[in-house]
Amino acid sequence: MQVNLPKNITEAQTAAVDLITATGHAVLNGVAEIAPLSVETARNVFNEAATLATTLPAVKTPQDLVTLNTNYLEALRDSATSYSRSVYEVASETQAKLNSLFEAHVSELQKGVHKAIEEAASHAPAGANGVVDFLKSFTTASVNSFQEASNTLRKATETAVANATAAPAAAARKGKTAA
Repeated sequence: MQVNLPKNITEAQTAAVDLITATGHAVLNGVAEIAPLSVETARNVFNEAATLATTLPAVKTPQDLVTLNTNYLEALRDSATSYSRSVYEVASETQAKLNSLFEAHVSELQKGVHKAIEEAASHAPAGANGVVDFLKSFTTASVNSFQEASNTLRKATETAVANATAAPAAAARKGKTAA
């Protein structure tokens, strides 16, 4: 009986193409969400600048100028904060989708590799059990390393999201106490 490696290779190639396609769709969907946010933010900044330009000639005192400038800068800060938060949310969602895709692919890849090893082992010469056990152990360790790295990245992302959510509120509190 012969090992069916070409079929296994074809299946692996098909899975890789499927993963690349799904990854491309996930990234493009994220970009498609960010594009309107960018346009809306640019529109808001432009409108704020236009408002500043039209109200600037009416300024009579230095205090009025400071108030106008403060209001303008607060509006810009709010726009930047909102945009950053929205982009970060889209990026986090996209990253979660990509992690899910890669984890599923790695799991399927591990199953396929173990299946191929088993099939090859059934046709291997006597005494090859050590090599087969090594290959199984190696693939399991590789998958475990990937999963550990993925979990670490997920925890780092959660921490960053928590910090990104808390930072604007802290900045706003600091700005109000300084004023």
